Amino acid sequence: GVAASTGSLGQGVSIANGMALGAKLLGKDTRVFVLCGDGELQEGQTWECVQTAGYYKLDNFVMVIDANGQQVEGAIEDQMTEEPLAARFESFGATCVTCDGHDIDDIIRACATEHPGRPLAVICRTRGTTGIPPLEKKWPFLHFVRIPEADRAEYQKIYDEL
Repeated sequence: GVAASTGSLGQGVSIANGMALGAKLLGKDTRVFVLCGDGELQEGQTWECVQTAGYYKLDNFVMVIDANGQQVEGAIEDQMTEEPLAARFESFGATCVTCDGHDIDDIIRACATEHPGRPLAVICRTRGTTGIPPLEKKWPFLHFVRIPEADRAEYQKIYDEL
């Protein structure tokens, strides 16, 4: 289930980290997953959580990152780059694996990666416009989309086909 629906400020990572640590302390055999975006990784508390998870060997903690290279202000690389993400996670004590975030089988495979004694970071490389031809032309500067009334039927058809 979903224990918390947070936002882009890193609180979800903090909540999941606390849940994973609590489960370990109570001896519960449970895994805690948190989904976050790469823009969210610019919040300091996300890295404090990764460091904590590495230190306490929280191998029941799995971060799934939608790495689409975007945040509200535009491309992440134009704000403050986080790359190389995998090396950064590894340096904080996590096992890291990258996958195609548009391929559910690849995501499942990545989440099944063995990571004894270490948290797992699954970097899902995505593009927010995949499968939507009119939007693919506008990449990479696309975080919010306002579809004009005149174009809505075209987008509805694409949505229905997806």
